[in-house]
Amino acid sequence: MHTPQPLNQTREQITHLDNELLALLAERRRLSLEVARSKEVDVRPIRDTQREKELLARLVKEGREKGLDAHYVISLYQSIIEDSVLNQQAYLHGRANPETQKQQYCIAYLGARGSYSYLAATRYCQRRQVEMLDLGCQSFDEIVQAVESGHADYGFLPIENTSSGSINEVYDVLQHTSLSIVGETTIEVSHCLLGKAGSKLAKIKTVYAHPQPISQCSRYLTQHKDLRLEYCSSS
Repeated sequence: MHTPQPLNQTREQITHLDNELLALLAERRRLSLEVARSKEVDVRPIRDTQREKELLARLVKEGREKGLDAHYVISLYQSIIEDSVLNQQAYLHGRANPETQKQQYCIAYLGARGSYSYLAATRYCQRRQVEMLDLGCQSFDEIVQAVESGHADYGFLPIENTSSGSINEVYDVLQHTSLSIVGETTIEVSHCLLGKAGSKLAKIKTVYAHPQPISQCSRYLTQHKDLRLEYCSSS
């Protein structure tokens, strides 16, 4: 039977590989800007969907030969391709409009600054090198109304999550608006139970949260049956 090497040694090897992967991703991004410079001269479209399909097909085939799942390879490279396209778009926009300032958009989202909707909207704008003017709202209806009335340029709505599925309230709102979905992003959600410094879990009687986090944390909450749950517009 093969004796595994010490855990610390394995972790050091993984850390070394992670550093190499980051360096390679940075180099790939740099090369994608070289592609943008070439397209600037030849006046070609930024996105070549046929090449992307061929690239993903080749990578899936090579990944399978190395024991990698096709879905994993596609998910990974779709993110890499999206990053490449966004960087090329930002570069070409800056070259074509050197006198213009960074684009500004008012984004309506649920809750206040620091909420997951705020973080998702911020990430979406940062990746597109757009300056975000934020507008916190108390409900999904208020978000849609802000965009429809012109008080916001875009609205940011959560569609679904991996633990509790689709957010039906948002789908209900979308059925009664003429607004269209124009983009998407995903973020990792990790909920925390917050209280005053020095508080002890045994002395907490009520938890206030939006229905979605309560649903997502249902397993934890069922282990503390004495807690009373109060729903609010945002956590």
